Parts: sequence; structure tokens; C-alpha cells
Amino acid sequence: MPLERGAPRRGLLWAQPDYSIYHTREDLLKQVADIVAANPSFMKEEVLSAKDGNYGAELKVVTVEPGGFTDRKDKVHMLLDFGEHGREFISSELGLLLMRTLADKEAITHLWGDSAEDVRRGQALQRLLEGTVMKILPMENEGGRKLVESGKMCERKNGRGVDPNRNWPLDWGRKEPDYDPNEEYPGTKPFSEPEVQLVHGIAQEFQPRVWLNVHSGMEAMFTPWDHKAEVPADARAALAILQRIRTDIMGGTDCQVGSGGKTVGYLAHGTATDYMFEGLHVPMAFTWEIYGDFKAHFDDCFRMFNPLDKAGVDAVLKRWLRATMRLVELMPTHPALANSTAWAAPAGATTAAAGASGPETMPAAGKATSPAAKPAAAGTGTSTGGSGSGTGAAQKGPGAGGAANGGQGNVKGPSAVLHKQGPEARPGKDQGSSGGGSGLASGAGGSGAAAVQSEQQGSGGSTSKTAGVTGGEQRGVGGSAGTTPAGEDSETRVALVASRLGFGSSLGNGLFSVLLAVAGFAVVGGLVYRCYPQSRRGGRGGPQTGYQAV
Repeated sequence: MPLERGAPRRGLLWAQPDYSIYHTREDLLKQVADIVAANPSFMKEEVLSAKDGNYGAELKVVTVEPGGFTDRKDKVHMLLDFGEHGREFISSELGLLLMRTLADKEAITHLWGDSAEDVRRGQALQRLLEGTVMKILPMENEGGRKLVESGKMCERKNGRGVDPNRNWPLDWGRKEPDYDPNEEYPGTKPFSEPEVQLVHGIAQEFQPRVWLNVHSGMEAMFTPWDHKAEVPADARAALAILQRIRTDIMGGTDCQVGSGGKTVGYLAHGTATDYMFEGLHVPMAFTWEIYGDFKAHFDDCFRMFNPLDKAGVDAVLKRWLRATMRLVELMPTHPALANSTAWAAPAGATTAAAGASGPETMPAAGKATSPAAKPAAAGTGTSTGGSGSGTGAAQKGPGAGGAANGGQGNVKGPSAVLHKQGPEARPGKDQGSSGGGSGLASGAGGSGAAAVQSEQQGSGGSTSKTAGVTGGEQRGVGGSAGTTPAGEDSETRVALVASRLGFGSSLGNGLFSVLLAVAGFAVVGGLVYRCYPQSRRGGRGGPQTGYQAV
């Protein structure tokens, strides 16, 4: 009788966890509790439980408010989920490192380096963190983790054989032709699993603006959709943030960016990220895949999903900790936070850091310094925002750019279609009547409470709709030449060139615009194919394996 996949096999040298590098489940959760106990002024832990029949689950939930516990309602809520799949040890290790870093202001101050510029940037990051409240789930799937530690190294499901990341309602239960119940059994109904019930309850009450679900199996950053091979219009602004993180942090890696359903190589139905985005209207809903070894044997699952030596573990954790903090730096540029007061200085407060004029000053997101570059330092962005008369990234105050920017103009852009969630109402389509969109112009800096949002003003006054130029996609007009990764919004650049050349709306010019758009899409297709790993093009989950990452 053949052994179940992932069961212990004598005589075969599959990789095993090195517990001098990795933590056991009990040790990791104890360290989480110890960190919380040492920082009671801004950390607390709850242990939640749920039961379905004879099967129950516990979930540790850590609330972190880096600025200290307050009754403020305007801070940005971030929900970060680690360890949803039992075999992905590296995910929970990143959650633990994040907690250690949040507990150590010196670590944040020196996150980017020890130079004066790096320290100023770290201080600005600390002030951004003080405008957030995080709920961290260090190990969602304890039942599955127990099975892995008992020797079933390929187990991703929970303690009773259900994949928590297929148990959410959106498109639940749909099975692709290569459906494998060993990998993705979705349960008997949506929310059947105690783990999923608990995470759902937290999200409903907490109302996060950011959802980050951390996995392993490859290197990638995904937006919705997982169940379709497309990025929804409302996720374009979030996609732009991921593209910036890739440029700034992921140099020298094979990190992919896009929708999960298009980029991972298969469609996934009933996922947490899709539901957070569609069901709970979380504007920034992400799945990150932080490591994968495509060369590992089909049954060598620990090697496939986790680095094996200390140097490899340290490199992965350092890179993805920086990516997480870069997300904190960039999230104020998302249109959903355009009116946020999370980073407004309290009345009478003064700022102390050199080179920063407010706690919300955002490091520039300009040109990266090298392929493996640490992100650009604070205050260096000086780019203007396109053809409008107002600058895109260096304005002060919530009205940056004034009438020259004209709000979101007549251009219907993906980033202009936003959910209404929580106490804030965010812009809808077609606000304003002049000017050309709220695209993310590269380059930041500036000062005042709205400096972190000033990138949204970058596109200036172009009103052309040529070949579908949208407010949310007019990137690269400002000062970040050379930073856009291959395959990023190339069709928009083509259309933007047509607009700059002054082509109008006559029939002939319209035909020319259509041809430009077709050429742009062809370029995008070629670049996406070129950038996609060869080993992932042919099948589900990489060579020699039907295992799944998401």
C-alpha cells in the first residue's frame, strides 16, 4: 500500500526542519507571548477558539499599536495572517520577526541602514507605524502545523483535512480540471472550518484597510483575483504599490507581481484574499509568496516551501520584512487613504527628526539605486506630475496641486472605483471636471498631513482618453524613469505617448490610437511571458509537482 504523500519515508533523505534555525510551533507561540508581555503599552494578545462538532481550533491574535494604545478611530487597520498552511514554516517565522522588529524602535530606525539618511528614513517609518493598528495572526493553522511537525511534511490543510484558503465564500467549491483534494479540499460549505470562522470574525469587527496573507511556494506578490486570471479595476492602485515594492526591494529575485489567478499558474477558488477584497471591501488585499524551490523533488516538501540553512532563512526574512515596511511607507499613497487623518500630528505636537516636516512624511519612491537596491531615501522625490501646472509629489496640504490637478477629472480610471468601507467615504468615479486623473506619480517627499498622499496628484492636467488612458495608470510621467519593472502597464505608456503627441478624436486619429493600444497589449503579453519563470509555464505548481502555493 503506497504511503500518503508527505508521510515519513525510511531511507529517503527528504529535508527536515532544523530546529536550531526554525522554531517549533510551541516555541514560536511562546516567543510571541513573551514579546507581548514585555511590551504591554502597545501590544496585547488574545486567544480565540471555535469548534465544529468534535473539531476545534485556537487562534492567537496579537494587536500592535506602535504609537501606544489610544481610543483613536482614524488609524489605519492592518490585518496580517501568517501560517495559513501547515508546511509553510517560513511564513510564521516572518510574523515572529515582524513582532520583534515592532517591539524594537532601534531596529526600525536602522532598518534601512546606519547612515544619517537611512536613520532619518527609519524615523519617518516609525512615525508612519504610529498611525497604524495591526492585528497579527502568527500561526493561523495550528492543527496543520502539528501534523507537519509529526512527520507529514507536505500537509497544508488544517487538522481535519480542509484547506483554510479554499473555505471562503467567494466562488467556493468550484473545481478546476486538475483539482486535487489532497491539496485543496474546500470543506463541506463556506466557513465550515473553525480557523476560517475566527479569521472572518476578526476581519468583520476590525475592518482592515490592508489584508496581507503570507505564504510560501514561490516568490510573488498578488492582488485579487485568485479565481480569475485578471486584476479587478478596483485593485489597480494596490497593484501599483506592489510594483513599486518589487522595484525597490526585490531586485535580483524572480518575484512576480499580478493577480493570483493570472500569475501563479492556476485558479484558486474560495480564497481569503478574494473574499477580503470583495466581501469585506478591503481596498489593499494582498497575498505574498515569500519563498519557493522549484527544483525540489515532489515529495521533498519542506525543501520546496522553506529555505534550509540559516543564511537562506535570514536572507528571505530580511527581504520580506523590508517589503512589509515598504508597504507601510507606500500605503498612504492609495486613493482609499486619500482623506485619512492617521498621520496628522496631534494638536501642539512638534516633530523632531531632521529632514522631516511631519510624522507622515513619506520616503521618496523614486529611482532605485541598484537592482538589489534599498528603496530611495526620505525626502529625495522632486518630480513633477506630468502636464498639469501643479507638481505631483512635493505639494503641501490636502489640496495639493489645486485646480490644475482637477481631482479625478473625466477619465474613468481603475483606481477611481473604490469601495466604501468603515467611517470614511472615498472618491468614486468622475469626481471633478477638469484635469486628468489621480494616477500614482513616482517621487514623493513634501510635507504636511497630505504629503503622503501627494503622489496621487501626479498626473497633472491631461484629459485625453486616447487608447484608454486611465487616471489610475498614468505612471512614469514624473521623475522615476527607469524604475518601472518589465511588463508594467506598457499599454498605458503607449497611449500616453499618443496623448502627448496631440492626437485628437477624429476617425483617423482614433484608428491610430487603437493600433497603439493593440501594440501596447502585445508588448505587455511578451514581457509577461518573458518574465514568467520557465518552470511555471507548463503546469500547476511547477515542475514535478501538483503542489500549490496560494
